[in-house]
Amino acid sequence: MKKATYIVTVKNGNKYKWTFEECEVNPEDYGNKKYIAYTMPSGDTFLIDCRYAQKYDFNRICVDFLLEWYGENFAELCEEDEGDREDEMDYLYKRFINEDDLHHWSND
Repeated sequence: MKKATYIVTVKNGNKYKWTFEECEVNPEDYGNKKYIAYTMPSGDTFLIDCRYAQKYDFNRICVDFLLEWYGENFAELCEEDEGDREDEMDYLYKRFINEDDLHHWSND
């Protein structure tokens, strides 16, 4: 199962740690059977129902969730404990950022 910990920096400079973990709640469930458990900075844990996500991509769902959560207050995103990736921000840049659409990643 995939895991990721993201550090979100908001416009006032505060940083917030979010953890995400892919899980299958019920192996006989519908769709792709995927859920993502996330733990908020407060310590509360909830699930994102991804059973019907088209083109399911764990990292994309996590990043999109955080971008939507923080909205206009979002400033920066990085992943803690990069693991086997050499440069997480380079990975995010190559995977998700369209040069013509950079305003979605920064509200400066």
